[in-house]
Amino acid sequence: MAAPDPRRKNERIAFPVPLHIRKPVAMDGKGVDIAAGGLGVDLPQAIAEGSAVELDLPDGGAPLAGTVRMVRPLPGGGFRLGIQFLQEDGAIVARARALHSA
Repeated sequence: MAAPDPRRKNERIAFPVPLHIRKPVAMDGKGVDIAAGGLGVDLPQAIAEGSAVELDLPDGGAPLAGTVRMVRPLPGGGFRLGIQFLQEDGAIVARARALHSA
């Protein structure tokens, strides 16, 4: 197991599951990692840093809201986004663990 990243307040867990961006534009993507405070996601299109986003996880639970804090192009095409949730919530990690183990 890798050492915790000292820049991060919350431990991130692997989260390779499909998800759907609802706002500001509808598109499907794939999770990379998740924590109580945010999510890493790969998308086919960039969303500008500072944009408000709303996304659905495949469990049918409540949508998650956040703000894009990082956008990087991926070598094979598409973009990696870092999304900070509007509110930290440990229940998000529980949802993620349930989805990842399903």
